[in-house]
Amino acid sequence: KIIIGNAGGFWGDDLSAFRRQLVGGKLDYLTMDFLAEITMSILRKQQLRNPELGYVTDFVDQIEENARLIEEKNVKIITNAGGINPIKCGKIIVEILKKQKVNLRVAIVDGDNIIDDLSKIYPNDESLENMETKEDFKLIDSKVQSANVYLGIPPILKALELGADIIICGRVTDTSITIAPMVYEFGWELNDWDKIASGLVAGHIIECGAQSTGGNFTDWQLVDKWDNFGYPVVEVYPDSTFVVTKHENTGGLVSLDTVREQLVYEM
Repeated sequence: KIIIGNAGGFWGDDLSAFRRQLVGGKLDYLTMDFLAEITMSILRKQQLRNPELGYVTDFVDQIEENARLIEEKNVKIITNAGGINPIKCGKIIVEILKKQKVNLRVAIVDGDNIIDDLSKIYPNDESLENMETKEDFKLIDSKVQSANVYLGIPPILKALELGADIIICGRVTDTSITIAPMVYEFGWELNDWDKIASGLVAGHIIECGAQSTGGNFTDWQLVDKWDNFGYPVVEVYPDSTFVVTKHENTGGLVSLDTVREQLVYEM
């Protein structure tokens, strides 16, 4: 089996969860999902003020604090913290690793940002009409702050095949950062739909941080311990079955209801 944890479900989530996941128990992979839709526009506004920005600065701080621990624990990190400037984010992290003399390989997944290509895409290749109202894209063309296409499993898989220890993505599907390690470790085919679907469910369960471990639970009164809150972990087997859990001696709750509430939320 492989063990995949999550240490953050949005930009602004508990910054200490990263280290707690690393020290709390066995992990093979640690994922972090930062990019809500509004986050993309915030990153773009920051980049317009300073071209060097456009990535999640919190992630850089977390790597700087925990680089030696990542190497010591032999955990691979996969995240979409690159936002709309993953290359700059990656370069900064490479410099941090060099400074600390930590031997970790960094890979960048780029190519999702199409903000500078919209004039080529519209109207020649895509109408980009409003999916609900059918309004023409030209009504908002001048107001667009960010434009990204979702990438998926293949480029993350390629980064793993190249030996990356830290993979920094731009806009990739929320679940791909969890499924890619499964495909890599177990040799799944990308058209093995049953296994990919099971991995998709696992990815959705853990992608939002502590939501699946009781952090945003309707029946909150059933959660006994709220300090040292446990973030989710999935133990995945080659046949794609998986167990949802969290590290021992942590707060929160993993139950049928916390898990299915998170799945309904994702739907």
